[in-house]
Amino acid sequence: MQNDLKANSFYGLAITLIVGFLWLTTFVSVVNLPSESSYWFVGFVLLLLRVFAYTGLFIIAHDSMHQSLAPSFPELNHQIGRLALALYAGLLFDICELNHISHHNDPESEHDPDYCVKTPDNPVSWYCSFMLNYLSASQIFRLSLVFLICYATLQVFSEDALFKLILFCIIPLFLSSIQLFLFGTWLPHRKSKSRSADETPRSLALHPLISLAACYHFGYHKEHHSFPHIPWFRLPLLRQQCLKSTAVRDSCN
Repeated sequence: MQNDLKANSFYGLAITLIVGFLWLTTFVSVVNLPSESSYWFVGFVLLLLRVFAYTGLFIIAHDSMHQSLAPSFPELNHQIGRLALALYAGLLFDICELNHISHHNDPESEHDPDYCVKTPDNPVSWYCSFMLNYLSASQIFRLSLVFLICYATLQVFSEDALFKLILFCIIPLFLSSIQLFLFGTWLPHRKSKSRSADETPRSLALHPLISLAACYHFGYHKEHHSFPHIPWFRLPLLRQQCLKSTAVRDSCN
């Protein structure tokens, strides 16, 4: 069923270029954005696009961890993942890859670095625990270097460099982390009374367009855990196939 959905290096690399181009061009647009208050709507759109672009960097790295970004070029696959995580938040690819493998091997357990065993019903506590697994002194130092480079670039062309850094770099990264946590961890893995014990994890019933805007189809989480080698942009088709298969089985019972 999934043979026609397997990763294609051409598509993966093309989408990587699109996301990278979006991240870069939105930053260039921020550099050239006038400071007048009359441009607030343009600034708001740029803010949303920056959040989407930041999340896209992480999703690219995520597919790289599953060797589904450019499977025909394994070394390039990993190098792109490393660059994407470095641009995203100064994260180290090897550490994130080990954590993600642990998450897939033992989801929603004490061995899952993305799961909060102590307070699984508290999203705020869970988010803090989630972030602490990826924050360290060295990582904060690397992230500071990334922001410093962005600030130095903005300062050359803008009078309000610090304001733009906060609004279009720091805030989008923070919102992106919430987006990834909400749609990729909290909603798919949280416990609820309506959820059966063997439903680990769940998928969010979102229209594909909403799913894309929400978090690059990360909400189709059950399908991703069942077939982690399928790239993110194929998850809507995978979900349709899985739902059809389920309907066929139910009709035969």
